[in-house]
Amino acid sequence: NCRNTVKRCIQRGKTDIFIKNYELLLQENIQQAIVKLIAKTVFYYKEIISARALFNFIYDILVPYQLDEIEEDPSLYLSNLLPNLIFGLEDRSKLLLNIQYYDPINLRNQKIDELLVEYYNTNNLVAFFKKYIMIDNQDIILIKLEESIQKEILDKDDFIKTFIRFYYFLNKDSVVLDTQDFFDDYINTLYGYHSFDQ
Repeated sequence: NCRNTVKRCIQRGKTDIFIKNYELLLQENIQQAIVKLIAKTVFYYKEIISARALFNFIYDILVPYQLDEIEEDPSLYLSNLLPNLIFGLEDRSKLLLNIQYYDPINLRNQKIDELLVEYYNTNNLVAFFKKYIMIDNQDIILIKLEESIQKEILDKDDFIKTFIRFYYFLNKDSVVLDTQDFFDDYINTLYGYHSFDQ
């Protein structure tokens, strides 16, 4: 049923959301973060990921399930971008369920607190988004954000979730929000042991 919806949307020219998600997936920062999230899921939850589960995961984070409604509502566009789909589809698969435990909106640290204070004191959400997120000034994401603000349909909670999730993947500050150094150290040690690279 969902694949038929995708075919219909392609025929009608409604492809910009999953093309945008694919463009996001091509960015190295996002790829590295996704690999780390999957590795954590395998490690902590002892999950075995089949090829089919991996393909389904990629499909789920690229193609939103609300394709028909997204065209009319720019705020839906923002909530169906790849960072939101990765952390917001816990009912789609066990992998996505386990990944949502690492959702950066659940983190509390000094950097997130600073960002939240600035967010609550800003009058220009688009400038705030551009200030911290690695994104082109003419990007469709900013256009949809401006459109949502002008139509007064932007949900503030959805915006801050989207912002923090984008910050997790594409922040200009090169800040790692999830600072579990022991996990990285363990993975590097394990890799070194098995590759005889002492």
